[in-house]
Amino acid sequence: MLTRQLTIPTDSLGYLMGKAHFAMRRSMNRRLFQSGLSISAEQCIVLISLGEEKNLRQQDLANRLSKDKTGISRIVCGMEKLGLIERNVIETDRRNYAVNLTKEGESILSLILDHVYQVHSNAAKGISKEEIDICKRVLDKIMSNLEKYEGTDISEEEQSC
Repeated sequence: MLTRQLTIPTDSLGYLMGKAHFAMRRSMNRRLFQSGLSISAEQCIVLISLGEEKNLRQQDLANRLSKDKTGISRIVCGMEKLGLIERNVIETDRRNYAVNLTKEGESILSLILDHVYQVHSNAAKGISKEEIDICKRVLDKIMSNLEKYEGTDISEEEQSC
């Protein structure tokens, strides 16, 4: 249990989670750059999500990735301009877009998966499966606690490029 005596910000749970996230993202971006891929770690997550599910609504993609409508719109627009994804208006709900990988996006996805695996593998070195499982459960609890008290619903409106 946290106490109010915690005075060093670099010792806080939020700071350490942010720092770990930043380190993984930096490692992934470095690997992608060194291999000549002009894509960011953030865009990788979008490609992987779209590789798992076809015709994903832009709003559902935002929810899955914990992005707000402006953030997901910025990422999706940039990826659409690069020819990695395509958006199509959903006929039954013209305010929403279905997002899919293009052939180019599928090609890039197959190239990045080894990099993603390697970054995750490097990050988990010296950490047992049990420790990873405990960490995941704790992080899930933290997110659940915060969602309960803060709310995380994102507006259904989506922005276009």
